[in-house]
Amino acid sequence: MSRKILVNIGPYESRAAIIEDGRLCELMYEVADDEKIVGCIIKGRVANIVPGTQSAFVDIGIHKDAFLTLNGVEEFNNSDAQDIFRSPIQDVLKVGQDVILQILKEPTAAKGPRSTMSISLPGRYLVFMPTQTSIGVSRRISQEKERERLRAIGMKLAPKGTGIVFRTASEGLEEAALKADLDLLIKMWNKVEKKMKKAPPRTILHRDMPLPLKVARDYFDDAIDEMIVDNEEAYKSIIEDCEFLTPLQRASLELYKEDTPLFEKYGIENEIEKAMSRKVWLNSGSYLFFDKTEAMYCIDVNSGRFSGGSDLEETVFKVNMEAAKEIAKQVRLRNLSGMIIIDFIDMET
Repeated sequence: MSRKILVNIGPYESRAAIIEDGRLCELMYEVADDEKIVGCIIKGRVANIVPGTQSAFVDIGIHKDAFLTLNGVEEFNNSDAQDIFRSPIQDVLKVGQDVILQILKEPTAAKGPRSTMSISLPGRYLVFMPTQTSIGVSRRISQEKERERLRAIGMKLAPKGTGIVFRTASEGLEEAALKADLDLLIKMWNKVEKKMKKAPPRTILHRDMPLPLKVARDYFDDAIDEMIVDNEEAYKSIIEDCEFLTPLQRASLELYKEDTPLFEKYGIENEIEKAMSRKVWLNSGSYLFFDKTEAMYCIDVNSGRFSGGSDLEETVFKVNMEAAKEIAKQVRLRNLSGMIIIDFIDMET
């Protein structure tokens, strides 16, 4: 399977597309740095506590206060000796108290950003958690022997009072490579801690890395045939800042210089328009409807013009099978999460 990464940098947003066998499979967006807050670590001040929902609202200096649940507070206070009974949020936080938050979800028209006090800093091979003490391993690393090896390395490398989660890319790596990745994240956290003491509330202490670097960190491996970037500054940033890239990966990185826009040349703009519409046609003539509510995504399967089976039951089965494959691709492409309800066509069996 051929795989490419295309990165388009615009004045107001950056986009990255992952192409597999010529087809768009994953799309990532990022607005201008001054507007993006997901991943940011912010010093805020508790503005209100709501005992009825065991949540708090924290003033972080934007038009809507950040939403913080008791779970986000408890994870920060996580320890093996913690009592099994939950302390109510009003006993843990007080109005006017300064807290350090990380933003998990962008604000919407109706809701403020979702946040947590449990900080995590992702690297190439692992995630450093300065406020937790657990050692975790990606579920995709299935061999128990390798999982135990990584856990042992984590216990050895993690500074006291901190935690590590090993990402899938860490499988089979030597301790030295994992330590180098961790050391970089610890330095990053030390900078945050220095700012934390002096900064007033409503201050951003740390911003997540920009989209091109994040894509290089999370997706650019030896399975990628080429990564094409249409912005010279972003291209140089990847070359200079992504020290983890192998010689093969550096050779596969290309700066796009043609006049035709990158996404147009590879037909991505048309694919985005088709894929992101409410109605998605399937090859057989059947189609899907995608609807979003405040709490969930709803996907409806319709037979449309398809009548390819020998009887009704076979036709319905074929439509549902084709729909299931396309829905899996669409969930990835649209980056859907949370509750997803799929209404397949009823079948006897």
